[in-house]
Amino acid sequence: MNAPQKVPLCLPLFGGLLAVFGVGFLLYAVMDRGRARASVDWPSVPGRILVSEVEEAGHDIPRTYAPNVRYRYEVEGQTYEGDTLAFADNINRDEDYVLARIAPYPVGSQADVHYDPAHPETSVLEPGVRQGSGILLIVGPFFALVGVLLGFVAPRLLAAQRR
Repeated sequence: MNAPQKVPLCLPLFGGLLAVFGVGFLLYAVMDRGRARASVDWPSVPGRILVSEVEEAGHDIPRTYAPNVRYRYEVEGQTYEGDTLAFADNINRDEDYVLARIAPYPVGSQADVHYDPAHPETSVLEPGVRQGSGILLIVGPFFALVGVLLGFVAPRLLAAQRR
């Protein structure tokens, strides 16, 4: 009689990690969208653009690009610096799109900075939820589901099939 074969340990480990990343993406997306919604009601002050450039966000193929916009603003006599152009609008494969996103913010220009009155160090130049910003709300649960299937369901099915 043959001993039952064990399911490779890498499958549950990889599935578990994928599920954890998926849940992490989902939590980040929910928090980011919450801040984006709240930012519509935040007060604004004038700010000065310090940096406005496109950065390569990674060395992936295809390349991805991110806006790098830094600004300085003052709230109740305290000076702050921020770098959030818009919530959930960070990386794009289209360099021209990112260039267009930073075009209204040339270095040295003035811009309205919206800040969280409870935490003035949290700020954004373009408040609100941007169209297409919900991709992590889709990607997160997808990764979590695939992770659960790979980590927990597939090993049980493989084990049952080997019996």
